[in-house]
Amino acid sequence: MLFNADKAQAYGLEADLEYRPVENLSITLGGSLLHTEIKDKRVYAQACALNGKLVCTVNDPIVQRTIFGAPAYLAQIDGNPLPNAPKWTLNATARYDIPTGERSRLFIATDWNVQGYTNFVLYKTDEFYSKGNFEGGLKVGYDTGDFEVAAFARNITNEKNLKGVIENYMAAVYNEPRIIGLSLSGKIR
Repeated sequence: MLFNADKAQAYGLEADLEYRPVENLSITLGGSLLHTEIKDKRVYAQACALNGKLVCTVNDPIVQRTIFGAPAYLAQIDGNPLPNAPKWTLNATARYDIPTGERSRLFIATDWNVQGYTNFVLYKTDEFYSKGNFEGGLKVGYDTGDFEVAAFARNITNEKNLKGVIENYMAAVYNEPRIIGLSLSGKIR
């Protein structure tokens, strides 16, 4: 079912900072705040139903209607946040280089991201949101300026973060588990 809400509102703030406290060390910090809101008392979204039954816990007012000959549940979404719009995010990176020649260097780098409350559908439920997702990475390597070889790890704490949903089937989409690997990259001049 397709529909248009009369109005939605979004505003926010974002900031980034780069800091070099000592030679060869770079630190970045970033963050954002975001407010989104659907503003239409007349708009309803089809809720998580399968075979005529609700399969999730809807926290918005619900009405039942028949759509294409089957029972459907519609949730009033006025005042709800837009889907996939986190209320806040924080990220940080750090990299330390150890020069080994004119252009070459050994390095170690890390990056981290934390995400606040994020609703994944138009209506509010007990199931389809995330809060406090975080993930980090680590990379250690050698860079000549023309090529780089490195060992890396993604999701180093092996967090299981909800990233999306297929609501009618109560299916969750999660981030990748911890990944450890090697990389080789180069530049063509």
